Amino acid sequence: MKALFFLVITANVGLFMWEYHQGAFEPVTEVALVNKESMLLLSEVEKNLPLSEDLAKKESLDDANGIALDQDIPLEQATLPEPNAEQQVILEQEKQNPNEIKSSAEVTCYEAGPLDAKTYKTWRNLLNDTSANIKIFDRDVPVISSYMVYYPAEKSLEQAEAVLKMLKDHGIKDLLLQRGGEDQGEISLGVFSSRERALVLKDQLQIKGIFVEIKPRYKPAVRKYVNVIGHATMLESLQKIQKIDPEFTIKPVEPCP
Repeated sequence: MKALFFLVITANVGLFMWEYHQGAFEPVTEVALVNKESMLLLSEVEKNLPLSEDLAKKESLDDANGIALDQDIPLEQATLPEPNAEQQVILEQEKQNPNEIKSSAEVTCYEAGPLDAKTYKTWRNLLNDTSANIKIFDRDVPVISSYMVYYPAEKSLEQAEAVLKMLKDHGIKDLLLQRGGEDQGEISLGVFSSRERALVLKDQLQIKGIFVEIKPRYKPAVRKYVNVIGHATMLESLQKIQKIDPEFTIKPVEPCP
């Protein structure tokens, strides 16, 4: 029995010494709270804000946190940067005229032609704007059929008769005096299929001191035209054809067909 009592005393003394070394008997110091204000969870803040203000509040908090961390200043002293003037103008324009903002690539309608089958095929193969709406159609237009060498009309028919006699005296036999119509008073000296051949006769008469003119003659013919709806790249492709074909014309069409 004495041995058991001695063992209990020894165990208590050992426990006391262990707690003493662990600091259990040192005085407790109370630490004052730095910030005694109540804290709200983010979920509680979200419940108290409208939906439109919720996202803006989150973004403002994120931006303020970032500024506070970067500049090592208290969160309540951090201020958000002001938007620049250009951003202010864009925002105001979007608020005032939300429906007036247009795309930089506006679609325009054009009518272009005439086109022969070979030119049209080449143009379509080289065209990169596959989204364009192209409509081909036929049109009766006057085309050059020949070139006429003529002596200009005089002021009266009597004077034209005198010129006709003078030309015959120079040995020119292929003559025709226009006695009516738009060409009244003119004297035709020949009709040629090409301008080059007409120029040969003009030069020959000029050597003799006879000054004549050349003008094209027209006849109706069916030619191919296109209506196109496309962007600026479409107009550029048509202008390339216009540079090599003087008869090719381009004009805007309103409204679009």
